[in-house]
This record gives sequence, C-alpha cells and structure tokens, in this order.
Amino acid sequence: MGLYRPYAIIIFRTKRYAFSLELRWFPLLLSMVIYLAGMQGVPTHLYEACELDGAGAWRRFLHVTLSMTTPVIFFNLLMGIIGSWQVFTNAFVITSGGPANSTLFYVLYLYRQGWEYFRMGYASAR
Repeated sequence: MGLYRPYAIIIFRTKRYAFSLELRWFPLLLSMVIYLAGMQGVPTHLYEACELDGAGAWRRFLHVTLSMTTPVIFFNLLMGIIGSWQVFTNAFVITSGGPANSTLFYVLYLYRQGWEYFRMGYASAR
C-alpha cells in the first residue's frame, strides 16, 4: 500500500505531459510543413513587382504573402479544429478522464454527460 500513493502521484503528473506531447507537437510540425509548402508556392514575380512599385517589407508580406497563403491558413485552421475534437479517443482509451479528472477534455465531458449520466439534453446544449 505504501508504494501505491507515490506511484499514483507520478502518473498523475506525467499524464498531462504525455497528452501534451502527443496532441501538440505532431500537429504543430505538420502544420509548419504545410505552411512551408504554401510559402514556397508563392510566385517570386509578385515580390519583384512589389519591389518595383516601391512597397516595403510589411506591404509585401501583407499584400503578397498573406493573400497568397490564405487558403493554406484556412486549411490549417480547419485541421486544428478537427484535431481538437479528436482528442476524445486518446483520453477515453488511455485514462478515461484520469484520476481527479486530470485529463477530462471537453469532448469527454460531453460524452460523460450524455452517455454515462444520461443527460442527453444537457450534453447537446453544451
């Protein structure tokens, strides 16, 4: 019995870091690769035309880079929203909310309200 308590504390502290590494680093690296591909797809002749017109670095970024990479930014935004809702599987299978609800994400909370406590109206209203 004496070993159970410190072991539970170690697991309690490291679960958040494990979820953080899994849920943050891979999507961040993937989105950076997508941003890089989008930035390399911007034609260089547009930058040259801006320089000839006398635009500074801020104007080139705003009117050329940002406007040409808007579809990439929108795609990464949508993928981030979809990825934030996919956290349910990891949290439910690995910890089921964890000790003291340490890994209780919003989607897992909605699942509990609807299917464990049978409060479907409350779960759908959230």
